[in-house]
Amino acid sequence: MENTPSILHKKDSSRAILNRLAKASGHLDSVRRMVEEGRDTVEVLNQLSAVRAALGSTGKLIFTEEMEKALDEAIQTGNYERVHQLNASIGRFIK
Repeated sequence: MENTPSILHKKDSSRAILNRLAKASGHLDSVRRMVEEGRDTVEVLNQLSAVRAALGSTGKLIFTEEMEKALDEAIQTGNYERVHQLNASIGRFIK
């Protein structure tokens, strides 16, 4: 089986990922402004929580789609290296 491109190179997937990253970036910009303005700590922490959630959902999307692809390829070829790489990666991501 030919090695197919990462989901990051697929137009629909990359658009969804970029949209999620833009959302996270907007939340992070908001946190920066809140700190500059001396806003309440609870408000800042709540906004930081939104940043983490947006990044988490982005990571979950990337991992899920890429792992499905890697498993399909591993079953076809018997080479599970990409699956092992993704497992190590998700372990670092969820720490």
